[in-house]
Amino acid sequence: MANTYGFKAPQPSQSGGEFSIGQKIQFSFREQLHIGLIENMLENTAVIRIIESPSKAMINFKTVVRYTELES
Repeated sequence: MANTYGFKAPQPSQSGGEFSIGQKIQFSFREQLHIGLIENMLENTAVIRIIESPSKAMINFKTVVRYTELES
């Protein structure tokens, strides 16, 4: 068995409790509304893949957003 050196999977904080992987969410960045899917949940943030954006260059872009900035 591989040694993990004490690694523990991140547990989302209380503010992340209302979200889940695969959930469609929205958030604001530079005064523009973006819609994305949660791909991974960390302790205080989520990894988001943007699926709808005013900027075509942002589609399929991945970013990290605090739970407090997300809206379901």
